Amino acid sequence: MAWRPKATQNARSFRLFMESMDVINEALCFPPEPQVVHIGRVARTVSIELRKLLFDGSPLLHRVLQGPRLQPLKARDTLTGDIYENTFQLSIASANSEKVLLGPPATHEWSITVHPLHGLKFHKAGKRWILRPMFDTDAEPMALRKWLRQRLFCVENREYSLLDTLKFLVNKEAAHVDTQHTIIFKDMERVHFSNTTYYHMVAVLAAAYLLSEYRTSQQVNNREWQSFSGYKSYEPSEPASFLGGEFCDAEIDPMGLPHMFHETGIHIPNPGETLKPVQMKESVVVCP
Repeated sequence: MAWRPKATQNARSFRLFMESMDVINEALCFPPEPQVVHIGRVARTVSIELRKLLFDGSPLLHRVLQGPRLQPLKARDTLTGDIYENTFQLSIASANSEKVLLGPPATHEWSITVHPLHGLKFHKAGKRWILRPMFDTDAEPMALRKWLRQRLFCVENREYSLLDTLKFLVNKEAAHVDTQHTIIFKDMERVHFSNTTYYHMVAVLAAAYLLSEYRTSQQVNNREWQSFSGYKSYEPSEPASFLGGEFCDAEIDPMGLPHMFHETGIHIPNPGETLKPVQMKESVVVCP
């Protein structure tokens, strides 16, 4: 069911809606070759617009559209791909700012298992990660509030919704820079590559989906959109490059997981802090 604009519009809301679509369109239109390197940057840009469109105090989708409805995530049992498994080990030692060791090292060992996720799958034979559409465009659409509260992924028995993920990104890296390292922070960073994370990919794919839905609405209800001053159309093209985007030989980046290590692998303690030479082990499962 294509989006339809309300018969009467608040000029400011309509302008902000069109500007958000414009920013998303421009953010997604970059050369496909370096897309993995730039996904984090693009995600931070579109996350601010996603907040305004989807979950601000008065979301623009509600202000501009007649009862906006969106298609759900694909059913978990339809997700394909191989399971990613790896084990990491780091030797860690307390050090001062000149990286002079202050005591005997400890070891931190952990394993991670990542099942096929919404929008991301792993091909074990070719060591390839592939981006794919997150939403089921053949399914019955649902109300915005329900759409946002769909379970997106789970770390152990901790569930995170689409809303949790988009909010985390915009509050942690985009509109705000929250430096607190909570359990949510650690869980969100589990699927972390050298240049990007899973929550970056989610934001980019969600933005591409919204832009695609808007373009469909333009084609189906073109006269209704054209009746408003400030209307702008977009030709379908660039966002499709994300779907099927690949990054080969990429592995989960262990330095991106706990964020308690210096980039050299040496833990820099707070003043007065000491690090006991203990063995630490952790095993994590991430699933949709």
